[in-house]
Amino acid sequence: MAGKDTEFFSNRANCYGYAAKCADPLNGEGGGQARPGGATPQSNAAAYLAALQQGVLADAGTRARQIGQFSVAALSSDQIPVPAAGWYLVAMLTHDTGFHFVRRQLSRFAGDPFWKWKQGNPGMVERNAFEPDAKRYVRVTNANFPKLIRGGMVTEAPGYTGWQTVTFFEVHPAGFTVSAG
Repeated sequence: MAGKDTEFFSNRANCYGYAAKCADPLNGEGGGQARPGGATPQSNAAAYLAALQQGVLADAGTRARQIGQFSVAALSSDQIPVPAAGWYLVAMLTHDTGFHFVRRQLSRFAGDPFWKWKQGNPGMVERNAFEPDAKRYVRVTNANFPKLIRGGMVTEAPGYTGWQTVTFFEVHPAGFTVSAG
């Protein structure tokens, strides 16, 4: 892979909208950021994490199920869950005051499934990250996903440093509608 690889998705959907395959979040006309269940940061990190997880499940209804939760620092590639047949995998990264979503590509490209993400409403979808050890861009497969989310690979800002928890959801192939606040 010679360099950075991007694709356009939507100028109105952030990482959460992209993960849910929702290009036009409800109430997104003013450029609002989609948030799971409308959750906002709380003084208690555990309560914020729970609100985000419950928000995804409330937004998705029967189109998403939580299938795993791990510490970012401790995650290994063999702990990444396998979604139900035909469904796709989403990872929600969280810390005390924020979240970020990453979606695993199922079968549109040849080779191992890989992870893709979108930074904010106007951002392009990134399909690879810079691997400093190899000095080149690489696809982020399950094998190097833990390195990505611990900040060991380079992406567009805000990047992947400071995340504490990763929650995995299996999502219906049609995705689901999200709301922007």
